This record gives sequence, structure tokens and C-alpha cells, in this order.
Amino acid sequence: MENFTYKALGRCAVLQFPFGCRSLFKLPRFCRPTFTLLLLLSLQLVFSKVHAQELTIKGQVSDAKGPLPGVTVKVQNSSTGVNTDVEGRYTLKAPGNATLSFTFIGYKPQTISVNNRTTIDVNLETDSKSLDEVVVVGYGTQKKVNLTGSVSTVSGEDLIKRPVVSPAAMLQGTMPGVQVTQSTGEPGNEGVSIRIRGNSTFSGAGSDPLVLVDGVPGNLNDLNPTNIDNISVLKDAASAAIYGSRAANGVILVTTKQGKSGKMTVQYDGNVGIYKPTKMFDLITNSAQYMELYNEARINTGLTDPNSLYPQDQIDLYRNSTDRIHYPNTDWLSYIFKTAPTQNHNLTFSGGNEKTTYNVSLGYVDQNGIIKGFNYKKYNARINLTSKVNDHIKFGTNVLLKSGAIESIPGGSEDLFLSAMSQAPTYSPFLTDGSGHYTYKAYDFEYNNKNAVAVLDQNLQHNTNDYAVNAQGWFEVQFTKDFSWYTKGAVNMNMDKYYDFKTTLNEYNFKTNQFATALDLGSGLTVQDQQTVYSNLYSYLNYNHSFGGHSIKAQAGY
Repeated sequence: MENFTYKALGRCAVLQFPFGCRSLFKLPRFCRPTFTLLLLLSLQLVFSKVHAQELTIKGQVSDAKGPLPGVTVKVQNSSTGVNTDVEGRYTLKAPGNATLSFTFIGYKPQTISVNNRTTIDVNLETDSKSLDEVVVVGYGTQKKVNLTGSVSTVSGEDLIKRPVVSPAAMLQGTMPGVQVTQSTGEPGNEGVSIRIRGNSTFSGAGSDPLVLVDGVPGNLNDLNPTNIDNISVLKDAASAAIYGSRAANGVILVTTKQGKSGKMTVQYDGNVGIYKPTKMFDLITNSAQYMELYNEARINTGLTDPNSLYPQDQIDLYRNSTDRIHYPNTDWLSYIFKTAPTQNHNLTFSGGNEKTTYNVSLGYVDQNGIIKGFNYKKYNARINLTSKVNDHIKFGTNVLLKSGAIESIPGGSEDLFLSAMSQAPTYSPFLTDGSGHYTYKAYDFEYNNKNAVAVLDQNLQHNTNDYAVNAQGWFEVQFTKDFSWYTKGAVNMNMDKYYDFKTTLNEYNFKTNQFATALDLGSGLTVQDQQTVYSNLYSYLNYNHSFGGHSIKAQAGY
């Protein structure tokens, strides 16, 4: 490429190629500067492409003691990455102008530019700050460097980067060995399932992990995500044993934010989003085509009774008619889906002085479903207060208040969706006579389910109002520098009110306007109240003494 030259000679331009060939062509006067600039830009792109050609890069990663296996080597801004082998060696392909990142737990991450090199050796430095990081474990904390059990942590700051309404769903993909799945998209009823190292059973505990909020059993979805300081997940018997049999499926420890002394700070976090279906079923909504394919399927399965097939004259009417009221091409899914706005707002007040600190937050969620008839609103408030009596005694309280309202349709979103999917495009949801009556089908031999639009319009409701109060009070006495006593009492109250209204739906034949069926969904109003009160008290003594390069820690409690 070094012999590639360009010269502007008067009204002409000459291109000299590396293989000896020259090209002469004439340029208009006004084009000469523009052509020169464009050609230079083109040559720059050519050289950049050559410069960024893909290389095979090899190397070894080590620390002060020798090779490091398991180090993650990744090409930044791409999905390409490998782990080092038992000898700390790696091989990967990357552009010559790429940047490689090297990360490993307990070591400072490094980024290195390739600069067209094919061999890159790296020496990682230990991250003492990471090893000294304190992790919340059973009834206390430990330094990461001292952990022998399997514990994963994630900070609240990392969680709130995701604009997700459900705090439980925020854990998806954040920790190895923690599987989070969501069974539905219904607002307020996502059916989030958390499994730690797979499914297991123990007595009546099922496979759900034990969730502790500030040391007391609670519900992740009652929380405001901005209140979460960090979450620790205890994944094995060694780390979760202190909680007994209830920890058989793992333990999720949630620590909420506390106030810090200083001037009061006000923080607002919020997001507004619009949800809509990203991919829909490609249904046949052209009635003539549907009728032909329906007949073909019946005949291919040996069902040739003419009374169970669409007549050809009816097919022709649907195909040729301009009257789409009496001969519609109905897309039933368009009647039940919508574009759904969602908003999430959180306001936090934090501060205090040397004696007393506080963290007060207010949250509001308004989530609409992409299927009509499904909505969720949640209000919550939290007050975390800590006060010192003197240098030896302090006490505090953590109070959570939550109110939620779920609006849904009897049978759920899956039933409503399948009902709409089962309808033929040959009829619309309403009769054409203006009576407002709902249709059942156009032809007696058509297969279908209940009219999904009728279920929505009849204001059939299956609503749930849930209230939660989580009140904790605690005190701590520091007898000496090494010896302390901590006690906490808590009361959890959950109140749920179910409101279920159903009625009988009359449906009519689309062609004849005659009554076809009375769909009994279970007529009547059902109201159910449920209350649960859970109390908790624990108290323990802590002894923690350090001398030289050693430390002794003991705990006894009830």
C-alpha cells in the first residue's frame, strides 16, 4: 500500500497503484478540492481497516507468587473473552487496536491496549481493599478474606441501575448459583422464583430461600429498591448453618440503608417507561385465507362433512366484499393488548448529627400491563433511625409501611390471552346491529373460547389490596472495646384483602344475532380478608479481639 499515490495535475488526476498501473481521468475545476478530500478520507479508512485486522493474542497472567488460573480476559466492548488455564495462559483473537481487560476476585483489574501485539503478559496486583471488605453473614459481619463458606454479594447501587419494579427480579444475573425466573408479566404478580443452587425440598419449606430484611424474615417485594444497601446470599451449609433447617434452600440477607451524620441530603430517583409487546404471534387475520386453510386442515384429517366446512360462496363473500363490518378480518389480539406506561418514583431524606442519624424514604410505583385489565400500584415508606445514649449504648428502629393494589381479570392473563387466540377472524367482538351484545361465533362448527373483549368490558375483577408493616426495635451495649450485647425485637404484619367479582355473559351468533350461549364464570362477589402476624426476638453476645496478626471472634445468643 506504500506505493499508492495520488496527484492532481491541472484538470486531471492520476492514481498510481502498487502493481505499476496508472489511471488518468479528467476532473471539473469545481470538483478538484472535493475529490482530493474524499480520496484522502477513503485512503484513511483503508489504512484503518488494515490496521484493525484481527490478531491471535497469547500471554500469561501471574501475580507475585506465580501463574494465576481462572483470570477473565475480555476484549472490551465485545462479547469475546476467555479464562486463563492452570498455568495462567490464555489465547484469544482481537483487533489490533482493541483493549483487553483482566479481572480476578481479590486482584485489581487491569486494562491493556493491544497495539498490534501478539504476546501480552500481565502481572496482577492484589486488592487489599477488596479482601478487607465486610460481608453481612449470619447475625453479624465478616471480612471477605476470612470467609470459608460460599457467599455472594451485590450492592444496592448496582441493583437500582435496572429500571425494574420488582426488587426480586433485580437479582437476575447478578450472582453465580442464584437462579431468578419470572413466570408471568402481570403487574404486581410476576411470579418471581429464586433458587439457590437448584431445586431442593425440606419438610414444608419447598425450594424457596429464607429472606431476612435487617435480620428479620421479610418479603423482598415489599421493599423500595433505593432503600437496599446490599444483599448477601448464603449458598451452602457452612455459611447458612446458623439459621437452622429454614436455611436448607439458602439465605438472602438484605441490609437497608442507614443515615449518616451531617447535613440533611435529599435524593430523588425515578424512571418512566413505556412497555409494548416486542414480538406477537403471526396469526391469520384474513378471513378468506383462514376459511380456506381451515377447510384444507379438516379434509386432510378425514373430516369431510360439508356441514363442518366453510361454504365456497361464503369464502368468496369475505374475499370480495368491501363491507368489513359484516365480513370482517378481525385481529383479536389487537383488542386486548395496549401500550403500557410505567413510572417509579422514590424520595429519600438522610442526615443527622453525632447523636442521632436518620434515613427516611417514600416510594411510589404505577405499573400498567400490556394486556388490558392488569395494573399495579404500590406505596411504601421506610424510617431507619439510630440514636446514641452515650459512648456505650445506642438504640434504633427500622419501620417499613407498604400498601399495594393489584387489578386483574378472573382467570389471569394467560386465560385471557388464550381466549383471544382461539377466536376466528370471521366475526368481531360485537354484533353488527348496534345492540352492544357480544358475539360467540359466526358459524356453529367454529372452535373458540369465551369472548375476551366481553370479559374486559364487563369489568370482571379479581383485585388484591395488600398492606404490610415491618417494625423493628433494637439496642446495643458496648461493655468494652471487644465485648458487646445486641438485642432486636420485631413484628411483621401482613393484611391481604381479595375482591373477586364474576357474572354470567350472554353471547350471540354473529350472523343471525340469535342467542348462542350463557357463559357462567361463577356469578357473584367474593371478598376475603387474610391477616398474618409474625413476631421475632433475638439477643446475642459478641466477643471480637485482635492481637498481632490474629483475631478471635465468638458469639453466643438466643
